[in-house]
Amino acid sequence: MPENVNAYDSGYRLEPKPWSTGAGAASDDFGKVDFTDEFGETVFTGWVQKTDAGYILRVDEHQDVELGFETSSQRQTREAAMTHLDQSLRVITARHENAVSLYEGDPDSFGIGHYVIENTADDHRLAFTEQYIGTDSSDPDRIPNSWEVDRYTRAHTGAEWKLRGTRTYETDEVEALIEFTADWVNHRAREQSTHDALHGPTAQASQHQRQAPSAGPMY
Repeated sequence: MPENVNAYDSGYRLEPKPWSTGAGAASDDFGKVDFTDEFGETVFTGWVQKTDAGYILRVDEHQDVELGFETSSQRQTREAAMTHLDQSLRVITARHENAVSLYEGDPDSFGIGHYVIENTADDHRLAFTEQYIGTDSSDPDRIPNSWEVDRYTRAHTGAEWKLRGTRTYETDEVEALIEFTADWVNHRAREQSTHDALHGPTAQASQHQRQAPSAGPMY
């Protein structure tokens, strides 16, 4: 093991090795680049060529691995959606903090989602899990391409959670996801208000007054 391990040695990045274009090279060899792993094995061969519409990146696969593709503009769009969702979830839940709570989790270590919203009554839950293309949660530069949202309910605290529905929201559907979450939280807030009205101190005092026996006549 080298003392100073670089990104090629660790396998974090594939090493580019351009094809030779010296004397005798075939015209089809120009612009081709092999990308090799930490063992020196070629994973992909790629090249970019001109078309009537612009340019196209072509790739030959040499190993059975998934290949994702991301441009800087695509990444910026996904980063903006991720930030917008994060901020919106915090604003929505803070607005009704007496009715719901927001938690951050790690699905790779016992968590059920990257974000979890639970109501105060502890019988409704939303779990948001980031989805990726061409990478996973071990990638420090990962940006979600979509979010999977699971709805859970249970009969009471301590009972088993039951999955009631799942939907995946793409990056361009983040506004729909925020709207859905706001509606869900608003519904939980109305339920909490109703509960507080029926079981709060004022309601209990009123009920006690109605149930108290009359003093009866005094002689």
